[in-house]
Amino acid sequence: MGILERIIWLTIYYANTLALFTGLAAFDRGVDAIRWPKNVVKSATANMCMLAINMSIAPVVFAVATFAEAGYDRLALPHVAPEAWDHVPAWVMLAIGILIRDFADYWNHRLLHSRVFWPIHSVHHSDPDLNNTTAFRIHFFETIMMHLSYILIASWMGLPPEITAGISLLLVLVGRYIHMTVDWGHGFLRYVIASPRFHQWHHADDPSSYNTNFANLFVGWDLLFGTYRVPGPCNERFGISGMPKHNILKLLIWPFTEWMKMCRQALQGRPPGQALAKTDR
Repeated sequence: MGILERIIWLTIYYANTLALFTGLAAFDRGVDAIRWPKNVVKSATANMCMLAINMSIAPVVFAVATFAEAGYDRLALPHVAPEAWDHVPAWVMLAIGILIRDFADYWNHRLLHSRVFWPIHSVHHSDPDLNNTTAFRIHFFETIMMHLSYILIASWMGLPPEITAGISLLLVLVGRYIHMTVDWGHGFLRYVIASPRFHQWHHADDPSSYNTNFANLFVGWDLLFGTYRVPGPCNERFGISGMPKHNILKLLIWPFTEWMKMCRQALQGRPPGQALAKTDR
C-alpha cells in the first residue's frame, strides 16, 4: 500500500469515525443523548481530544507501517498472492478478512490485558462515564501497536487495499456501537455478535469480570477460549480506581509512570505488580 493509498485510507477512516460519532450520539444513553450530564460531557471532550492526538500521529503510523511492510517482504514469509483473490467475490473477501481480523483482534486485546501492555490499555478502561466516545480513548502507543498488527495481517493475506479499508471501516462502526451505554443484549444472537451489554461487562469495575469478553465482533472467540461472561444487565460502575479520569496529559504519561514502577519493583526484588494492585486486570 503506497503513501497516497494510506492517506486516502486514513482520511476515510477518520471521516467515518467522526460521522459515526454524531450518529450514535442520537441513541447513546437513550432519550438523554442531547442532554448529557456534565461528567459525560467531560468524558466525551477528553475522548475527542484523544482522537485528535491519534489523528495527529498519522505520519508516525505511516513510517511504522512502511517499515513493517518492508521488513515482512524481506523475510519472504509465506503469504497469499494478491492474484489469488482476482476471481473471488468482494463479499467473500470481506467475510474472510473480517473473520481473520476479528480473531487477531481478540488475541491483541488479550495481549493488551497482560502485565506489560496493561499500562497502555488501562487508559481506555479509565473512563468512568462509559459512552460511545469511549472508543476514542486509545493511547497512541496502542494505536501504533494495533495498526502494526493490521499491516502484518494485510501483508500476509494479500487482499486488495479497498477490501482491507472496507474491513477496517466496518470494524470501526462495531467498535463505536459496542461502547454505547444502552442495555442491548441481542437476544438469541447474544452468543454470536458482541452487544453493548456484552462489552459493558468487559469495562465493569468488578473483579469477577476482569479478563472477560475480549471479542470486538464475534462472541464465539470468548465462548471458545473460556472468557465469556454476561450474567445479565450490567449495573456495575466503570473506570479504574486510582487512575486519572479525564485529564489528557496524565492519561498520556500514565503508561510511562507505571512502567517506571515496574522497573523499580524489579530492581528492588519486590513481587511484580505490588504497586499496580489497584489497576491491574
